[in-house]
Amino acid sequence: MTQYARPDGTTDDGNWTNNHTNIDNTDDPTGTGADSDVVIGDGTGGSEVQADYTLGNTITDPSVGSGHKLYFRFARGDDADPDVSSGPQSSDCTLTVKLMEGSNIRVTRVITAGSTPSISGSFTYNSASSGSTSFNLTAGEANSISNYNNLFVRVLWEDAEALDYLYLSQIVLEAPDSGAAATALPKAMNTYRQMREN
Repeated sequence: MTQYARPDGTTDDGNWTNNHTNIDNTDDPTGTGADSDVVIGDGTGGSEVQADYTLGNTITDPSVGSGHKLYFRFARGDDADPDVSSGPQSSDCTLTVKLMEGSNIRVTRVITAGSTPSISGSFTYNSASSGSTSFNLTAGEANSISNYNNLFVRVLWEDAEALDYLYLSQIVLEAPDSGAAATALPKAMNTYRQMREN
């Protein structure tokens, strides 16, 4: 069974409205959730703002590097109310999301107004279906995690033109079942035996 970890705590720099309870609102990490229930980052100061979200201790190390995904769902707009119909005003903004283990960066994803997917006035995921910015962790990124109980997600938002707010409606870390390694090893051994026989 797939394992999920969602935010269960918040620390921010004072430039954010709401907390982790506003982005743990669905059991379906690929669903839309409740996009009206969001964390709002204020980028109107023109400098980078930061919020950290600890992840619940709900993932047991699967001991494999495949099947890890970091979902985050986002939009931007011109006021402190997540009414994206008002539309974004800036073309110079950056959303950086990092999966942290203590002080160590395990994953970094950067999205801009010009990237694919882009930061727009509509909620979207950083998913493979949205474009080239993938939500799949590489095997190297996943294998770099040594303690799944010490993970948090750092969100950095900057609008150099000081016009827009970030709306963040979901953060989810997905990992394969903790028994994944138990099934992966026999398959690998069987493949090895078949290669030796040929």
